[in-house]
Amino acid sequence: MSNIHNLTVGHCNIQGGLTGISKTLQISEMIKKYEMDILSLNETNLNDSIATNTLNIPANYTFLRNDRGTGSRGGCGLIISNKVAYDDKVKVNTDLPTIEAKWIKVKSSNYYICGFYRSSGYCKLDDFIDYFTECMIKLRGKKVIWIGDINVDQNKINDLDYRKLDSALKSFNMVQTIQNYTRVAKRGNKFTYSTIDVIITNCYSDFESSSVLPEQVGDHFSLKCVLQFKVELPPKFEKISFHNYSSSNIKAFQTYLANVNLEPLFECNEVDTAVSMLETHLNKYHDHFFPLKTIKKHESFIYKPSQESLVAIRAKKKLHRKFKVNLKKVTESNCGNCNVCNKCINAHLAWDEYRKQRNLSNKVTKNNKRENLLNDLKSKSAKNDLKGIWKSLKIATNTPAKTNTQPKVDENNITAEIMNKHFCEVGPKLNATVPVHRNFTYRDFLTNSTDSTLGSFTEVSSDKINNYILSLSSNKAITDQLPLRVIKSILPIIIHSLTHIVNLSLSSGQFPESCKLAVVSPI
Repeated sequence: MSNIHNLTVGHCNIQGGLTGISKTLQISEMIKKYEMDILSLNETNLNDSIATNTLNIPANYTFLRNDRGTGSRGGCGLIISNKVAYDDKVKVNTDLPTIEAKWIKVKSSNYYICGFYRSSGYCKLDDFIDYFTECMIKLRGKKVIWIGDINVDQNKINDLDYRKLDSALKSFNMVQTIQNYTRVAKRGNKFTYSTIDVIITNCYSDFESSSVLPEQVGDHFSLKCVLQFKVELPPKFEKISFHNYSSSNIKAFQTYLANVNLEPLFECNEVDTAVSMLETHLNKYHDHFFPLKTIKKHESFIYKPSQESLVAIRAKKKLHRKFKVNLKKVTESNCGNCNVCNKCINAHLAWDEYRKQRNLSNKVTKNNKRENLLNDLKSKSAKNDLKGIWKSLKIATNTPAKTNTQPKVDENNITAEIMNKHFCEVGPKLNATVPVHRNFTYRDFLTNSTDSTLGSFTEVSSDKINNYILSLSSNKAITDQLPLRVIKSILPIIIHSLTHIVNLSLSSGQFPESCKLAVVSPI
């Protein structure tokens, strides 16, 4: 099977949902089904308090977002496959605050793609047309694709808004490629049909296809266009690589070390030389005994749907297809939505059945997510895994990894910044109070002795070093290539070498250079 296909770009108006499971599953299934490389999202309903790494984005995809500055609704973004090389530093920004758009340039091509959202209550059409005009002037000679919800019905060709937009498109030789309706809404006893989700481009000759998909997230149908530009297929799973520290590999490494001659190490009088010899033996065949292992990373517990949830989702899709069939019969008839004939009545009944099942499906998936979270917390509580508990809670509540909010400072609340500033100013303040003596230097205040060796001390025994290393947590961060778990397993073989190095360091007053490195992790 070929791993290359034509670039596929999609769009859907999700009306929120990236923080939940129901619409996330729909988005993931749609991406996999149609092998989408880029998916434009509208109405992401995100804000600064929700970090991107807490969102339910499919594995092997990156999410670029543009949140609405005010309010909770609105916003747009692009979900991009990691197989697609792109540049998001497209210089088309303007000072218009109500424009919601995200640009990328597909590398090794001349394609510029803009995922946008124009809400009629937030962004005036005239402002959007001004933005559109300025962007197209800057990108003159480029192949440009606009994909998103423009909230101007493409079927009302006599409407003033349509005529304004159409005039702007024609001035740059742009065409709107979507012809079928993209939104079906029930208002009172009647259904309304509109084409407000669009794909606008000046390179339609490069399109292999452009269509409305049967998938409906919210009350909008999704879009898809395929370009004649080859890219790699997006992977279905994220692949991660790590060294395989299995029990059998560790035993093979122990056998190797047991046959290594470490006697020259005890003859060294230089600490760094002795440390270097030991590290050489430990690291030389590291990759041989502990080769890289690649696995497929499955999604976390929050994404795993139960059988009940899957059944509810399938039933919802089936009823939606039934509604579309009945709706098509109504549109093909000449009744004009009379709401009296059998076709209209069947369409209304199918809509009510679909809406009821949709609400049930959302309820089931929410309960499924809640059960998964509780089971995960119970499992980690039994293991006393406090770090894992906190991580699960952050994922479930969409808590951002970092926050920019600063606590209020008062007399009873001394922040780390104030403490840091205080101690940083201690030296300069003391220096300002000391009289200047031009006849002295700092060397005059140092003692003559530079001997840092210990005159007499009791050598550290192997048992003490052995007990200390075994008391360390196996998850403790260290700078060595070997993890602490492996070091503990080979400790009986190297304990005498470690003891010699420790005592040599104390007797010579030298600290190994390789041990002067530290891993500092923020908490």
